[in-house]
Amino acid sequence: DRNPAKQGRFLPGSRIPIVGEERLRAERSSLLWRLFIAGFGMMQYLIRFFAPFGLSPFYPYPDQSLLGGGLPASFAVYSAMFLAVAGVAVWSLRKTTLPLWSLAFYFFTVILVSQIISVGVVVMADRYTYVPYIGLGIGLSYGIWQLSSRSAGARTVAWAGMTLFCLFLAVRTASQRGIWKDTESLWT
Repeated sequence: DRNPAKQGRFLPGSRIPIVGEERLRAERSSLLWRLFIAGFGMMQYLIRFFAPFGLSPFYPYPDQSLLGGGLPASFAVYSAMFLAVAGVAVWSLRKTTLPLWSLAFYFFTVILVSQIISVGVVVMADRYTYVPYIGLGIGLSYGIWQLSSRSAGARTVAWAGMTLFCLFLAVRTASQRGIWKDTESLWT
């Protein structure tokens, strides 16, 4: 944002970096670089589905000038992890189509904002996950239902696990409420 009135306002003591379009295009020109960014984002979204910690309105691109022109190794690791999750979903086709369907719904709805084709100056933004998480939620719910239908003990464990997870999410939501209160509290 080029508005000078916003500089230093949202993150006190900081400046919103304004980078020329040529530099952005040059930094993000490599297909491999964009695939690593996309894989990193997709895996981070999956992790945040189960463990919503460190949430942010946006996650900026790493500054390549500080990294010697490359990406941190974690981007390749997260991309490999996402490929492994996709491999497990495909492998599950032997018994059921739901894990693959669930992950495919997630993938095809989040791919639109995965930065393979850059749509902004962020690697990720939590607001992009509302629709993709529907597929993951359906897959998780169906999986728990399948496991709980095996025996009374499994049903008890499934209900206890779901209850604890929902309580965990309620506590995380309550802790975020102060941050999400208004624009100023979100950005400071």
